[in-house]
Amino acid sequence: MQNVEAMQKTLSELKKKLQQLDELITREACKSMSTANDYIKIRTEMKYQHDELKEELDKLLSTKEEGFSI
Repeated sequence: MQNVEAMQKTLSELKKKLQQLDELITREACKSMSTANDYIKIRTEMKYQHDELKEELDKLLSTKEEGFSI
């Protein structure tokens, strides 16, 4: 399992890439809907990865916090 710092870094990178894709989709929608749709598919897959990793990180952090409680 990845350590917390690595997971947080990966989440941050994914979030930036999602934002970039949002901008790209907006620009491409004006030019070509088929290209925009391709980017939307990529964004959907990336968002799924982001959400899965975030859920895993949240569980990991929750487990760590429970382990340190008195």
